[in-house]
Amino acid sequence: MYKEILEFLKFAGKLKKIERTGWVTWSNVQNPESVAEHIFRTAVFGLIVADIKKLNTEKVVRMSLLHDLPEAIIGDWDPIAKKKLGMEKWKAKEKDAMEKLLSMLPESIREKYAEAWKEFEEMKTKEAKIVRQIDRLEIIIQALEYLGEGYKESDLKEFFDWHVDEFTDDDLKEIFDLVNKERLTYKLHK
Repeated sequence: MYKEILEFLKFAGKLKKIERTGWVTWSNVQNPESVAEHIFRTAVFGLIVADIKKLNTEKVVRMSLLHDLPEAIIGDWDPIAKKKLGMEKWKAKEKDAMEKLLSMLPESIREKYAEAWKEFEEMKTKEAKIVRQIDRLEIIIQALEYLGEGYKESDLKEFFDWHVDEFTDDDLKEIFDLVNKERLTYKLHK
């Protein structure tokens, strides 16, 4: 059992070295964040939002930590690459990777993690919907940080505009508005 857990942790550790491809492909960011860095902030953000909204915090954090875990095997693919492969094939590839990873865990927890990941993918619960929005908003916050580091607004615009229509939660809309206000101050000072 412990040998398999160690293998699982080694796979999870690979996420620390996998760059988020969108930053490289679409914005020319040097040394972009890793998948692990994205997952970490998504989980912390989820923890805060779930506690404020009195959602099931454990579910939110679990989904946040697991949502991109298959990328430890298949890598981080940008939306264009996923569409090119075909979303059905992409989903199957992602599911196979998750099943491989979860097979390394004890049966006593495997199903719980599989259910959390499935819940996130299906987007039917309040918790899953909030994690999806947090996942998207985390990307926009990262774009703001890159803007603050001196990267061009024009190189990051797609990230600021991406999935904006998916924000249905009023609190997350407020945070998005704050990001845009800060974004405007960067534009005014250039």
